[in-house]
Amino acid sequence: MTWFLIQLCIAGKIDPTNREDMSAFIFLLAIIACFAVPVYQILGIEAELRGQFEPRRPELPPEWHNLYYPREKLPFYYNSVTKASQWEYPDLPTPPDEPDVSVTSDELVGSYLADGTGQLFSALLKLPVTLLLYYAPLFELQWLIQLYKDHTIGGWSFWLLASAVAALPQPLPLLILALGGSQPAITPFLDGPVAVGWEAFLSLALLGSLASEVQSLIQTLDEAARARLPPRKMTADSSFLTNLVCALCPGLGWKLHPFALTLNFERIVIVPFLCKVPLRVPVPRWELLPGSLVALLFASPLVLPLARALSTPIEVAQAPERSAYMKFFNVVSKATEGALEPGVFIEAVISSPAVWVGVFVSVATVLIRKQKEAYESALMEWESEREKAAGENLGKEEKADQSNSLLLLEDIEERWKDDFDKRLGPQDD
Repeated sequence: MTWFLIQLCIAGKIDPTNREDMSAFIFLLAIIACFAVPVYQILGIEAELRGQFEPRRPELPPEWHNLYYPREKLPFYYNSVTKASQWEYPDLPTPPDEPDVSVTSDELVGSYLADGTGQLFSALLKLPVTLLLYYAPLFELQWLIQLYKDHTIGGWSFWLLASAVAALPQPLPLLILALGGSQPAITPFLDGPVAVGWEAFLSLALLGSLASEVQSLIQTLDEAARARLPPRKMTADSSFLTNLVCALCPGLGWKLHPFALTLNFERIVIVPFLCKVPLRVPVPRWELLPGSLVALLFASPLVLPLARALSTPIEVAQAPERSAYMKFFNVVSKATEGALEPGVFIEAVISSPAVWVGVFVSVATVLIRKQKEAYESALMEWESEREKAAGENLGKEEKADQSNSLLLLEDIEERWKDDFDKRLGPQDD
């Protein structure tokens, strides 16, 4: 504060000899202190409630973390996978008794090098992909705002384009905007043989994705047939409608853009705060990438139709002045009279066979999974009933064995008594 006061005095903002200036400065410091003290207390309480990270113990598995609880003054352990904490030391996995001697040292060195190289390329690839995933939505939002201001696409066409940008997984909208420019080098790829081959490849890939779903359904039906279960029907509940919407809107299945992460942000970055409070940042969960690739596959058929719609030439009397974004993407039209009509987008999407194949595969996948869930739930009920019946039969057998043993003991006692009476002989009164 003293340094801040000296700097203000040097800059001529405050006159130390003026009582009003000093009173205003002291009043400002009092207001800052009134707000700073509660914030500091809140951060301190939050730090006490959350605990403090301690130097990591090397023997702990990667998912376990050791922390210190200031209120109880005791260490505790937190599992980042199960989201559970405990006071006791976690049970560590037992190491193998003997090393695998079937693998030679040269093979181990080769596997180490391959694993290290894969991790290096993965780390180098994650950085630009993460930056792209953060940059693409901001760029597309700014592009749409500029598009709306320039009236390049008017009416319902703008909202259709905005909905497509929001519904498609990143970075496909950015690719659509880049391909939508009427560049001479890009135009052959939108309507030529390359586009036809690409749509045919996508159609085959989408149909091929049904093979695993059908195979899994057949296995479930085979188990149900062995159990002699009656036919099951699908139930159209809320989960069915939710899965159908997610299938028709592939962007909902994409889990690598920042706004699709979980709200608790499982990845955290530790920064040197005064109160030792960890800063939580939305870092993409890369272990979800294999599941997110399905969203890219189902959304890919929409890339070329939307790019064709954006590259449709429009005859205008006088083109308005274009901004840098419009010049880059080369999307030009008049204010409202020559705007791109919604029918251009709808016709471009409907005329693509790959889009229809994608819709068919999406709906078929949801129906197959729903039918599979119906038979799986029936199999689980059948298994539970069979286990319950087996337990009841076992109890009945145990009771029968106990009763038989009691009858056998009573019979033996009666025989012993009769034999004893025979040996004793008749007795006179």
